[in-house]
Amino acid sequence: GVQRVLFRSETRRGKVEELEQGMFAIDPTDFAALTAQQEAIAHAREELDELEMAWLEASEQLEG
Repeated sequence: GVQRVLFRSETRRGKVEELEQGMFAIDPTDFAALTAQQEAIAHAREELDELEMAWLEASEQLEG
């Protein structure tokens, strides 16, 4: 239910932050690695957005 979605959202938010911090460890001249990391961040953010939408929908159903 809502608790599971909330937990998954928090876990995904932590993953996004971890990936963003990982950008600093990449050689700034390694464009392939930087691109791959940016794609991973974008994918994780998309998943986070989907989870947040699911959480909003679930919370609306509980209210109404």
